[in-house]
Amino acid sequence: MANANTTNVAGLFKKVYVDKIKDLLPKGFSIQEAIKFEERFKNGSSIQIPVNLTHENGLTLGGQGSSEITFESAKTGILKQAEVVPYEMFLSSGILTSVLSRAANQGPQAFEQASKNRVKANIKSHQRSREHFMLYGQDDNGLARDAYDFTGSWGGATITAGDGSITADGVTYTFVNGVDVSNKAILLNPYDLASGMLLGSEGMEVQQLNASTDAVLTADMVIVSVNTTLGIVVFDKAPDASDLESKIVITGQEDSGEMIGAKKILTNTGSLFGISAATYGLWKGTVYDCDDGKLTFDKLIEAVSAACDRGLDDDVMCFVSHATWAGLISEQAALREYDSSFSPDETVNGSRGLKFHFVNGSITIKPSRFVRRSDAFVMNLMDWHLYGSADISMNVPGLEDNELLQKPITTNAFVFRSYSDSQVFTDCPAKSVYIKNIDPNAAS
Repeated sequence: MANANTTNVAGLFKKVYVDKIKDLLPKGFSIQEAIKFEERFKNGSSIQIPVNLTHENGLTLGGQGSSEITFESAKTGILKQAEVVPYEMFLSSGILTSVLSRAANQGPQAFEQASKNRVKANIKSHQRSREHFMLYGQDDNGLARDAYDFTGSWGGATITAGDGSITADGVTYTFVNGVDVSNKAILLNPYDLASGMLLGSEGMEVQQLNASTDAVLTADMVIVSVNTTLGIVVFDKAPDASDLESKIVITGQEDSGEMIGAKKILTNTGSLFGISAATYGLWKGTVYDCDDGKLTFDKLIEAVSAACDRGLDDDVMCFVSHATWAGLISEQAALREYDSSFSPDETVNGSRGLKFHFVNGSITIKPSRFVRRSDAFVMNLMDWHLYGSADISMNVPGLEDNELLQKPITTNAFVFRSYSDSQVFTDCPAKSVYIKNIDPNAAS
């Protein structure tokens, strides 16, 4: 630190980034773009969100008005308070002292140029994690299950109950129960495959758990390489090869340290946010089963119809995997002829979104690399929120400015952390749909 002291570096870091962090937020995270962050929780650790769970039911039928009427007692619709508690996330990154100290003497512009790429990478990675957890936080399958019980054609090979050989990246992997001990690899269940969280995950620490009991099988595994197309993940140590189904979780997930995601919310049948889905039907999400077939337009209409029967009367957005998206694009291309009235962003071959109308209003279909191959989410966005005390930022509200950047202690790098405190939430799960058991490779 010959060229600048720690105070100067921290001051420049604050000046350059604290108020400009929104400018660094990258595009491409469709869930967060659709469900905007709403700041809450400033005065406590939880907030109460009022939700309507039944209609007004004190109806009196008066007939033709020829006789005296005794009114039914008032049966006021039930309004309960859902208790929402946000979940914190921290993401640490480092920048070499030589880079920052030399740039600090040259002013804010030089400092920003020297550090911007690292800060943008941190923010993008933080968004990537939150995008995944907004869908799959506290999901029973963790990040993904292994291919223990998968049988079918995959990666140009035949896999039978997790057994089979696949050649990828110049290596032949021989999987038994979804695990290749000699190559320290796991074949993820293709149904759980989504590239969003796996892409660039080299260096991430994960835990291998028993899929049924959540007991730790192999602790503190670090991802060495990943084939996001085939779902082959290589670690720094051999995974457990017991004859049982396992799952991979990001360190911290084994203790449910992440927010509750949309899948858990829409499949909940018990108590969630302090309200019981067993007691109140509107608190139970709509679930549609594709029965291991493709998601077609007809099936999507059936799924949305089920939600309409449960009160949906607003526009919805359907998030699908890229594999499902490819099938839907092909299907609509075969069904529709186009004229000059169509937008290039919607309903055109090679488009970024499909939009059509149904009894609820419009249905817009969007692809997302964070949605698993077997899933789709139909969301009534009027009801979905991302509540929290802090959106993704470079500081923790209430802490001193010097918490933004920590000076080097054991390494020659400054450490900075991005922070968020949030929880995804819907006022009425019944009006949204979780679509399960999609097989994009099925004949129909």
